[in-house]
Amino acid sequence: MKTSLSLVLMLFQLIAYSNEVKLPLNFKKGHLYSEWKINDSIPTKIMLETGFPKIVISKSYAFKHFKNKLEELESPRKIKLWGQNKTMEVNHIIKDSISIEGNIIYINALIADMTDSKAWKQIDMVFPIRYLPGITEINIQNNELIINKHRKNKQTDFLECKAYYDPNLKGLYIKSTLSLYDKENNKEELRGKFLIDLGAPNHLFLNRDNEQSENFVQKVEKFKLKDTTKFKPNHKTKLAILIPDYFKIDKFTCRKAFIVAMRMFGKSSKKYNGIIGNKFLSNFIVQFDFKRNRIYMKVLSNILY
Repeated sequence: MKTSLSLVLMLFQLIAYSNEVKLPLNFKKGHLYSEWKINDSIPTKIMLETGFPKIVISKSYAFKHFKNKLEELESPRKIKLWGQNKTMEVNHIIKDSISIEGNIIYINALIADMTDSKAWKQIDMVFPIRYLPGITEINIQNNELIINKHRKNKQTDFLECKAYYDPNLKGLYIKSTLSLYDKENNKEELRGKFLIDLGAPNHLFLNRDNEQSENFVQKVEKFKLKDTTKFKPNHKTKLAILIPDYFKIDKFTCRKAFIVAMRMFGKSSKKYNGIIGNKFLSNFIVQFDFKRNRIYMKVLSNILY
């Protein structure tokens, strides 16, 4: 009986290992893209997300490949992206199982016309990695995405970050102190919540819809970029660029990077002081473990220490 049980456990381990899948990753214009074969045959252009709660499928793609599985909504819904005033209308949803490189995943997705969205118009599907099986590993420098990553118990070259799960956004955030330093090593600090967002195209954003963050931005006037030829001011978004000598957040110090302060507009965004974006994450191999609310990070870049 003991031998049989051991064989079953060994077989289960082999199955778990075999489900680890490597996929291409493309970092372009501040966003992360991948190409998958859905249901083993349909080429699909994917944008990866962590700060968006739903899978969103383009209307043209959905009607071409899943027309007989679409459900029409009694009344339309609206999608509004953070930092934008425009909305996208949703008239259909799809609830079904799909296969992603041999991994069966149940989806409850929104169908939207993406043609008017600069970020989304060239893609077939916006996919929050929360819905992928197991641990997901992102290596932007190596253009590699690993689904169902098998993580060894002791990886001393990875730093563990405790994260918290937002059930509304289906994403992870950290509670940390952001410290901005000038050349004389004087610092200004902001303690708060920072969302981890693969779809955010900079190192770090400060949310000017959050009262605490807005007060901080007003306080750190000395860090603001005054040369408006370097960026386009926007009255609606209250865009400002902060350029410290370096900044610290959680376990990491970052040099040669600026911080974007702006309004986010979304109702759910007000509780966040800021967003950690993909340019910051590009300095690491990042492993997302949504089951345990953990993020594991291995430093790759010399702008961090």
